[in-house]
Amino acid sequence: MKRALDLFADDAPDLCHEADFWFTPEQRNAPIVRDRSAAPASLRKLDMIATSEIRAAIAIARQQNGSLRDDELARAVAGLLGLPKTSAECARSCGRWRREGG
Repeated sequence: MKRALDLFADDAPDLCHEADFWFTPEQRNAPIVRDRSAAPASLRKLDMIATSEIRAAIAIARQQNGSLRDDELARAVAGLLGLPKTSAECARSCGRWRREGG
């Protein structure tokens, strides 16, 4: 499967690739933050969400709430993404991206 996707990348310049995620340039430039609360549990994990979408959720949380501590930011982001709870991984990731300006 990976080899097929690697070959596909050469033949589909209209698609972008980030880690294990594929999307259009429009989706890269303006990622849609999707609420996964009704999705199967296997899809409600941080590693199943593209970094660009997580960063977009962070931006929305900041816009809606102003200045947030790392734990508050993680709760807001988890809520926007429809994740069942704020995991330690989510809190660490949000704190790291916040410090990086993401």
